Amino acid sequence: MWLSRVLDRWFGENLKYVSFKTTAFVLNHKGFPVLPAQAELYLKVCLRNHVDVAVSEQESTDTSTRLAHFKYYGFVVKRVVEGVRRV
Repeated sequence: MWLSRVLDRWFGENLKYVSFKTTAFVLNHKGFPVLPAQAELYLKVCLRNHVDVAVSEQESTDTSTRLAHFKYYGFVVKRVVEGVRRV
C-alpha cells in the first residue's frame, strides 16, 4: 500500500514527535470519535518506535465541551497504547 511506504520513510528519520488533529478522528456508529484503522495503525507504529504523540484541537468557544472531547481523545489514545503494550 502506498501510504505504508510513505509512512515507513518517516521512520528512517530521527522522528521524535507526531501530532494528530482532532479532525483525524471520525465518529463511530455510537457517535464517539475513533481513529480510522490506518491512523490507529500509524499511531501504534509510532508508539512502538518511542515517538511522542500529541492530539491538538482548533480553538473552541465552549471550554467544557473542549475538555470533555480531550478527555475522550485521551481515552482513545490510552486504549491504543495499552494495545501496543500487549503485543
